[in-house]
Amino acid sequence: MSNLSQELVDMVIDNVDLPKDLEALSLVSRPFVAGTQARIFRHLTLSSDTGTGLFNRSGTLPKLSAILSRSPHLGAYVRDLHINLDLGRSDIHVLLAPTLQLLKGVSRTAITYIRGCHWSWSSWTDEMRAALIDLLCLPTMRSLALVRCTDVPATIIRHAMASYEEVVLEVSGIDFHAVEFVRPSHGKSLKRLVLLLDYRAEDNPDFHDLMVSAELTASSAHLKHLDVDLLDDVDLVTKHAISAEIFTMNCYYFPEFALPANPALRSVNINAHPRMEVIYTLREVLRFIARLPSAAPKLEFLAISIFGFGRDTWRSVSLPPSSDADDALMELLNLRNMRFSVGRKAPEFEERLRAALPRTVAAGRLLFPTDIEPPDRWDTTAFFSQRQPPLAAIKVMCTTGSRE
Repeated sequence: MSNLSQELVDMVIDNVDLPKDLEALSLVSRPFVAGTQARIFRHLTLSSDTGTGLFNRSGTLPKLSAILSRSPHLGAYVRDLHINLDLGRSDIHVLLAPTLQLLKGVSRTAITYIRGCHWSWSSWTDEMRAALIDLLCLPTMRSLALVRCTDVPATIIRHAMASYEEVVLEVSGIDFHAVEFVRPSHGKSLKRLVLLLDYRAEDNPDFHDLMVSAELTASSAHLKHLDVDLLDDVDLVTKHAISAEIFTMNCYYFPEFALPANPALRSVNINAHPRMEVIYTLREVLRFIARLPSAAPKLEFLAISIFGFGRDTWRSVSLPPSSDADDALMELLNLRNMRFSVGRKAPEFEERLRAALPRTVAAGRLLFPTDIEPPDRWDTTAFFSQRQPPLAAIKVMCTTGSRE
């Protein structure tokens, strides 16, 4: 086996998936060592849902720390890093900070917190803050997800949006303490942006000004995918959706504003949880549709899902001319279909919408699937599923206490 060319060795390694098989393969001969180690350490998950076994003397995090200390070159193999720990605990910092310092080739990082736990930047140790800053400043970094996080430094959000290709922010509570980044940003062009931010512009003017600043809106000038969880700050959409090809919005009230003009926009997905009577929702739906040709003239796919209403009563309300919406959909020559899903509390909604769009219905563009469920906004696996599924060769879990 030692006489095989490195190309054949790499082909063999690429066709092995199970961690235990990779570990066995690394023992075959020296040419297999580097390749199998790179596969084993490529995807690293540090996770704890119960709290103690991960950190005791025989736990897996100390073992991992010891492995990387003895063989620091292994840290350079880590590309995808997922941290799901109670980062408010100083005993975690003691082990995690030096471990992060050994990871020199990370390109995608996801940081979450365990449900019920919180982390605050101001409570971290100096070593932990320095380790995270060094990680975020790696020249290889191109993707960052902060999921179910609170008290996130605004400077980190600013750095991520100005420096990376993919940014996922599902955060609440912004820390405005100054954070120094000693290395310049990488200036990568932002391609995918997910904003699920628990804030209102009027209550958080400083953060709002940052999110719609010229610096961050310029970074999204070539954005391809924008996913926004909207409370009331429509500026987030009008400022960042000018080049997106795929636009998704999760909102309470159906959007009453016009999308910015964007000839590149191909897909629009609206997930609404309205707290108003269905007649008002129907009115806004028709208005929204009527404005689509001027906002997205090359639109190919439109999905509107409404997952509940405040009341399902109908009353006399002035509706816009239904022909405007019907004409608008027929004007969108690239539109293949319009998928519409409504809650069970509005049995007349579908009937009235069909009646308002007779030409669209006759053309077979209007679909009403019955199996649409509200999206899981807390699916942390979605961040690492944009490409090939992770190998998850090393998964540190306090419930097992062993390397899988």
